[in-house]
Amino acid sequence: MNAVIDGKTVNVTGFDFNANFVSDTPRDSGFYGRKLIIEFTVSPESAFLGGNMVPTNGSDSGVYEPDGTLVEAFEIPTADVPIKTITVTAKDKNVYLMASPSNVELFKDSAVKAGDIVIDLSAENYGLDVWQNEFVNIAVDCSNKLPGQNLEQLTADQTYMLNVTITPKYNGSVGEAQESGEAKINVFKPQLTWKDSSLNSGETPDYEKDNFVSLTWTHASVKYVKDNMTGTEPSLTYNYDPAATPIYTETPVKVTVYIEQDDITEYVSFLHDACTVEDCKWDEYKADGYHFILHLASFDLTIKKSGCEDIDEKQSFLFTVSGPNGFTMEVVIPGNGSTTVKNLPVGSYTVTENTQWSWRYTPDSAEKTVSAENISNGQASLTFGNSRTGVKWLNGCCYSDNGYSAVASN
Repeated sequence: MNAVIDGKTVNVTGFDFNANFVSDTPRDSGFYGRKLIIEFTVSPESAFLGGNMVPTNGSDSGVYEPDGTLVEAFEIPTADVPIKTITVTAKDKNVYLMASPSNVELFKDSAVKAGDIVIDLSAENYGLDVWQNEFVNIAVDCSNKLPGQNLEQLTADQTYMLNVTITPKYNGSVGEAQESGEAKINVFKPQLTWKDSSLNSGETPDYEKDNFVSLTWTHASVKYVKDNMTGTEPSLTYNYDPAATPIYTETPVKVTVYIEQDDITEYVSFLHDACTVEDCKWDEYKADGYHFILHLASFDLTIKKSGCEDIDEKQSFLFTVSGPNGFTMEVVIPGNGSTTVKNLPVGSYTVTENTQWSWRYTPDSAEKTVSAENISNGQASLTFGNSRTGVKWLNGCCYSDNGYSAVASN
């Protein structure tokens, strides 16, 4: 007799089953037959995950005639095969504020093995052939490390667990195997930079065009790299206090930041570009929680008087300056002189000469205007040319030409 093991097949030759079959009735010399016992060691495939009630024979194992006809099938014994030791290496993740990372996102790039068998969390059937996990169920999930917390709308760094469980499908001596890997979720928060702007009086601000500088995403210890982020960058929306309406005075502005309907202002870092406006009060406004200032652009207006060559001594001219938002002031110019009104908010102004005050002098125009278009390098000027048209005081009823001639003395 000879037994040969070839891979998964055991071939036995040299044993005559017809001559040696076992029977209840003895044959010659009380011979009842002989039993053929073949013993060999069966080991599971190295890539098999394990499980209970695993058959050790194929379903077609049995005794066959030389022509291939089945004489009798063998019983199919089973074995409980231990599940291989699981190892889990979870991957740190970088997410945006208010993110709710899915299991699929957290699974990405993590490494899971059962023994030396790779469990690919991103592949169909974990990248395994059907026979490898035919007798086990594989379950994978992610959870927060701390009880009572979850991984939704994250506002602070979290530690999460990648949990892998392999459970036998059938009852037996082998129990489930479970392992977890720990990793961090780094939450990146927005950093917004704003700047002051200067507007003409009555002008309506455009906050996002003139005051918004930049948005960056930051973390205390991890550098922002867009390609290393998990999930989609959220769109931020802004609410401004006050709203964008025409301004007539210097106005500080506060910004409220939203992701969809959620107010995230408390998680935002605000920066402010240095302001070049003279005597800017940023430090004062900053202490009150403002984020930038709308300054009023200003200019110096010079009002000139000219044209009166025969002007009375100490004659003065009175002007009224009126402008945006009810602004008004009186200006006095002595003789053919000038007066400068400094730091007027840029806008449209009307200068009117009080002709009742200087009634003996007629201006070339009693009213003149200046607007933003007339301002250059923060300066503008208006000139009133006057001529003396009245030589008499009051109505002239007592007017007399007091002439005299010189008399020679003796």
